[in-house]
Amino acid sequence: MPCQVAMNALFLHYPLSGTGRYLTSLIQRTDNLLLVGAAEFPPAEGTGRHPDLTVSTPFDRRHRNLAKVWFEQVALPAAATKARAALVHNPYFAAPLWSRLPTVVTVHDLVPVVRPEYRRTAAQRLYTTLVVRGLMAASRIITDSAASARDLQDRLRVSAERIRVIPLGVDERFRPLQSDRERLWAEAILARHRLGRPYLLYLGGLDRRKNVSTLVHAFASLKQERRIPHVLAIVGGVRVGDDLFYDPRPDVERLGLEDSVRLLGQVADADVRALHALADAFVFPSTYEGFGLPPLEAMACGAPVICSSASSLPEVVGDAGVLFDPNDAGALAAALWKVLCDPELRQWLRERALARAADFTWEKTVQSTIAVWNEVAPTCR
Repeated sequence: MPCQVAMNALFLHYPLSGTGRYLTSLIQRTDNLLLVGAAEFPPAEGTGRHPDLTVSTPFDRRHRNLAKVWFEQVALPAAATKARAALVHNPYFAAPLWSRLPTVVTVHDLVPVVRPEYRRTAAQRLYTTLVVRGLMAASRIITDSAASARDLQDRLRVSAERIRVIPLGVDERFRPLQSDRERLWAEAILARHRLGRPYLLYLGGLDRRKNVSTLVHAFASLKQERRIPHVLAIVGGVRVGDDLFYDPRPDVERLGLEDSVRLLGQVADADVRALHALADAFVFPSTYEGFGLPPLEAMACGAPVICSSASSLPEVVGDAGVLFDPNDAGALAAALWKVLCDPELRQWLRERALARAADFTWEKTVQSTIAVWNEVAPTCR
């Protein structure tokens, strides 16, 4: 009987999230997956492939959080065992406490462990404890970076022998503009967003750890002291009333940036390439990342990248970007000025970015993941 991997497909419900894109990339490039979905979390519209099995829980239509936990801890392992799969793969931080089958779990980051504000409620603390204990039963733990591997070892005492570092890839659709027709297409997208050039771009969410407030303040100082002509374009939905998320609007008003900061909200996935390709620089000030897909995707489009030096980000950017201390707004302002006032440096960064991004492919990610499956399930060899 050929090896079959039972894959937790819950994140087909959230295909545009980082985990959703990781899951989709594995699905698109692997033949032997048995996709197991949760009835309470059906695939989003437009998802290419639907689950092969959809399982219910006692909490469906009653309590979504409990339905999710029951699916991860009970229904998924049971369905995989009944289907005679060789192993179970959870593509996010949700390993079951017990399974009859070997289990692989991908831990993209340790945000709820590293950042206490993400486990403020009793339910959040209980879930974090549950999934951390589940890691102890996993046969292998895949993580996206050496930084996250160190977090697993130092904070959770996971042995290095059970950890495999497998970087993520960059999708082929992220690439430079290659013709006059594509440039006209990109300019039309900017016009639709009422975004003029030159501009700086941030994309990657507005939760507090993304540190967008430091970017806004650094940008304000450049506007005041250097009179730069740029607009700052911020992509991401504003959440009102949740202090885990930053609302830029009060700072924009207080700093007199109403005409210089464009809050684009959520943008269509198809528009992101254009925004990257025409930006004078992509800026990513995050204080903690398990990997950092946004700067990698910007690099693949040929954008000069100015990036935080925190956690895993130097592993992704390497020498193809300008790094700065995310806790120092002055350092960020200096990095911005260094790039904006030097067109030769911007061109060099564009060339280095393309070369660096070419090293990160989903094909490498998938082949390394298959190798892990082969380690834990003898029938897969």
